[in-house]
Amino acid sequence: MITLKNFVDEVRAICTAHPQLRVNYYGDNIQLDDKSQSLYPAVVIEPQPSTLGKGNIEYTIGITVLDLMKDDRSQDLEIDSKTLEILTDIIGDLKLGDNTREDYFVQDDIVVSPIQPAPDFNDRLLGWSAEIVAIVSYAKSGCSTNIINSNRGIGTMSIESTFTIA
Repeated sequence: MITLKNFVDEVRAICTAHPQLRVNYYGDNIQLDDKSQSLYPAVVIEPQPSTLGKGNIEYTIGITVLDLMKDDRSQDLEIDSKTLEILTDIIGDLKLGDNTREDYFVQDDIVVSPIQPAPDFNDRLLGWSAEIVAIVSYAKSGCSTNIINSNRGIGTMSIESTFTIA
């Protein structure tokens, strides 16, 4: 079964391979430098609330592509266009690229939203974000767990239509 770490590592690998991206970060406590042009465009990947269902896990991550805007905001349209293209590339690679896997699939409809600067925080970043949901099936339909039997070593206990100890 693919883990959240496996999924995020695949997303980060896609970001690292993207020719326009300079850097990618994981986590919600990232302090972004809004002074250094050499760090942009950048991607921030953040964990989001996820869902456990019957037979599957839906890992949800937020992906935000950011770029540094000019003080006079003369290039806002170019930045919006570029960051949306990069985000679309990342989503396309997840859904259709070489990284597609049989052990998960990415939810079909993905909403992308623009990020607006917050002038009261001296924020000079523009970009686009999306929540990506990866649906992962898992085979645990009953109880199958390792147990330690002090007399006989390590065994496996499984509950199906009958109770067996191996």
